[in-house]
Amino acid sequence: MGKIKNLSLRKTIVLYMIISLIISFYLSALIMRIATTVQNDIWWKYVDQEEYFEMAEGDGRRYLPDVPRPHSYEMKEFDYHVSEICDFLQTFTVLIVSVAGSIIAVFLL
Repeated sequence: MGKIKNLSLRKTIVLYMIISLIISFYLSALIMRIATTVQNDIWWKYVDQEEYFEMAEGDGRRYLPDVPRPHSYEMKEFDYHVSEICDFLQTFTVLIVSVAGSIIAVFLL
């Protein structure tokens, strides 16, 4: 802590912002990964699993296609809302967490 106090203001700001952005990057990646997993688990409940695996093994290829997104009218209301929240998190997490991390870094300065 003593070394940070001895740094110039410019170097201290840069240090805080770098630490903030690194933490924000990893936190965003974690949140996005969790949101994707939750969303795929919800969608998996509405997939015809036999057809899915036939499609994955068709034509001699062995790969797993993405879990198809069911229509909103096929899903339960709770599952639909959780899926939409996961969409929002996948889209805007990086922006929200980065801005919040930058603001926190400025206030800590």
